[in-house]
Amino acid sequence: MGYHVVITGPMGSGKTAVGTRLAQARGMRFCDSDDALLAATGRNAREIAAVDGVLHLHQLEHRFIVGSIGAGDARVIAAAASIADDPSLLRGIVADGHTLIMLDVAVPEQGLRLPADHRRPVSDEEARRLHRARLRNAEEAGASIVYAGDGIEDALSAILAQLDGSTPRSSN
Repeated sequence: MGYHVVITGPMGSGKTAVGTRLAQARGMRFCDSDDALLAATGRNAREIAAVDGVLHLHQLEHRFIVGSIGAGDARVIAAAASIADDPSLLRGIVADGHTLIMLDVAVPEQGLRLPADHRRPVSDEEARRLHRARLRNAEEAGASIVYAGDGIEDALSAILAQLDGSTPRSSN
């Protein structure tokens, strides 16, 4: 099995932008859960949640990460934030020797980064509660927490420095 870098975080945190640049910098393949969902179902995450429910969406996202981790080639994997609802999955990723990174960005900033039709139908208060719980799960599993509010290039630099062993595991 290849060595993987799994990047997770809330919508609008920069998983795809950071992940594609990181994959290029490291000569690794890039995989995105949003693209995989669309390819597998013909629908995006919002459509799956609306038709089949959020639980079904999260099950599909969980299957994507498990399948991607099991792949033989080294990958940078952009995974939905919902994987952080499962502490045992996060611990397994780290225990298997992969790098787990949680991008952190303030809830109001997430909303500014997303088009209106991509925002989740939850209150800012609920989004903050969920984000705090997911951050806690990621930290407890041994993930690196990288603040992405200062831009994609700063987040990428922090991740590259961590992978090279020149900075501590948290950059916020």
